[in-house]
Amino acid sequence: MILVMNGQLVIVKDVAYRPLIRKVCYANENTVFATSEKGFKEIKKGGSDLFPIGFKAENVYCFDGHPLIGKIDWSKLRTWRSS
Repeated sequence: MILVMNGQLVIVKDVAYRPLIRKVCYANENTVFATSEKGFKEIKKGGSDLFPIGFKAENVYCFDGHPLIGKIDWSKLRTWRSS
């Protein structure tokens, strides 16, 4: 099952284990495709050459709106699921 243009804010873990806040474009069971706020708007309008980045589902976490300050304890974050 693929979720299309969700737009939900999430925290993703990049390849250097840094937290990034991104918007979900679409997802399946294994991969979440996400982009920046600006990228999401452009993709949604259909006028962009931007492509969302694919992240392993286990590296995508729920974002509660609080700023990401200091070192992140990944074990305390709740993994995001599309359903």
